[in-house]
Amino acid sequence: MAVIIIGTLLPWASIAIFTVNGTQTADGKLLLVVAIGTAFLVAASARSTGLLVLAVLAGLGCGAISVIDLVHITRVLDSTDSDAIGGSAGVGLWLDALGSAVLVGALIKRWSDTKRA
Repeated sequence: MAVIIIGTLLPWASIAIFTVNGTQTADGKLLLVVAIGTAFLVAASARSTGLLVLAVLAGLGCGAISVIDLVHITRVLDSTDSDAIGGSAGVGLWLDALGSAVLVGALIKRWSDTKRA
C-alpha cells in the first residue's frame, strides 16, 4: 500500500514542461483514500477473514483505477503527437498499477494460507 500511496503523490502524466500528480486528479484522490483504507483493512484482517476479503476487493479497485487511467492517458497521448511535445504517462501511475498488482497477489496468498491453517 505504501507504493500506491507514494504513487499518488508522484506524476501521473506529463506533457512538455507540465506534469499532473495523482492527487491533482479526482481518481488520484480516490485512489489515495482507498489505499489508506486498505491499509487499515489489512491491519485489522488478522482476526477476520471477511476484512481480508474486503482488502482484496479494495486492492482490485486500486488496480482498476490505475489501469483505466493508464490506458486513458496512453490513448490520449497516442492520439496526439506526444513524441513531439514530450508527453508520457507518469511514474506515479505505473507505480500505482504495479503496487496494486503486488498487493492483490500478496493478499490472495495470505488468504489462501489462512484457509489451509
